[in-house]
Amino acid sequence: MKIIKQTVQISSCYQILSGTSPSQPFLIEHCCLMTPGNEWDMEVKCRPISHGAQCVSNQRNNWRSLMVVYPEAKVQLKHNDIEVTLPSLQEDVEIAAFGRPGKDDKKRMQMAIFAKRPKQGRDWKIWVYLVDDTSPAFEKMFQDEDEKGNKLLTPLAGIFVSKSDEDIKIELSKLEPHRV
Repeated sequence: MKIIKQTVQISSCYQILSGTSPSQPFLIEHCCLMTPGNEWDMEVKCRPISHGAQCVSNQRNNWRSLMVVYPEAKVQLKHNDIEVTLPSLQEDVEIAAFGRPGKDDKKRMQMAIFAKRPKQGRDWKIWVYLVDDTSPAFEKMFQDEDEKGNKLLTPLAGIFVSKSDEDIKIELSKLEPHRV
């Protein structure tokens, strides 16, 4: 029995306005780990922009294949991004990349740890995030945490995650002070 994996959003949303010059290619960063023999099935999709609404990755409403909506568009897969060239648009659209991983495929992700400036005492709250390994995903998370007064504590740690449709568990054991 073959298990069919769910399609997941593998990029941020990009808004393309109808006045944009045709034939100007732009890049969509994706978070697929592109190792030799990967089996990622990727597709660029689009939908009309809901003005005032933000792209939410778990909302798959109204997404349609870019090549069905705009057959004259050009889509070229690169190593860590997808180059898209659109024809002249009649309406504003959002564009994002979606992918279905093969059996052994992985997503590139980064782990980021944020916290407020430590105060004297024993209690210190930290927030640990796993975010897609793309600049727009990190910038959005960084901006959200900065607005809460949290700072990035460590350099980002790159990890590769398989089974991206399942929850990821991070365990922290009791922290022991290091003595010299």
